Amino acid sequence: MCTTEEREKLRKTLWPDGETLNRDIVAKPAEYIANAAGFKVPEGTKFLMVIGEKIGPEDRFSGEKLSVVLTVWKWNDFSEMVERMKKMHKFSGEGHSASIHTNKPEQIEELSLKANVGRVEVNMPHCLVNSGSWYNGQPFTTTIGCGTWAGNMTSDN
Repeated sequence: MCTTEEREKLRKTLWPDGETLNRDIVAKPAEYIANAAGFKVPEGTKFLMVIGEKIGPEDRFSGEKLSVVLTVWKWNDFSEMVERMKKMHKFSGEGHSASIHTNKPEQIEELSLKANVGRVEVNMPHCLVNSGSWYNGQPFTTTIGCGTWAGNMTSDN
């Protein structure tokens, strides 16, 4: 977990102008990103995690990062977190998919009914299955539709 100081260094590195994602960090290892931000992490570090604070353009960590930088959110109530997720999707990413890891059917149902997405992955590695997988029956694809609510003509893969 990154410190507050490391989070700020990451923010300045990921969005140098405050808005546009730095292409040099896309799909790069955690050590590369940390070094670019000016701090060290142990060799073999797989992810850089920051605490989520706000949702929207005032905190870019609430949006898509195309990297191994993960934002971790604290919550006390599942419904509260679903509402927070909907706000994040409005800011950056509404349409294609959402993922949940739980054994509680009521949480799966609530997320499925409230997330404005074309598919909800349950107890599967999201990044590996949302564009097709032998394990979930979705056809393989290199294009991902996000639905009319996200400006696409389809929500299919």
